[in-house]
Amino acid sequence: SVRLNPERVINQNIKTCFLFSSGLTRAITIRNQVASVSANVELPCDITVKTTELNFKMALSGLLNPVMAIASGDIIVDGGNTNFLKFLSYFR
Repeated sequence: SVRLNPERVINQNIKTCFLFSSGLTRAITIRNQVASVSANVELPCDITVKTTELNFKMALSGLLNPVMAIASGDIIVDGGNTNFLKFLSYFR
């Protein structure tokens, strides 16, 4: 189980969009120390991530090293690799 750590996202307003290889899309918006998941990806997104659902779940849970996944091309990030890694850290 993965949860947002609200203490890490004080004064944050971030929208991260996920475009999965299966065709599924999701957006996670962090605002007011709450993360909400939406099936509707409406632009603009602060960070856009292209990967498989499994790679994302494994990276979020810590079972996959996100730095290595980005370096190998298993996870493609638009909006800054560092920003995506910081986004992941909010959930640990």
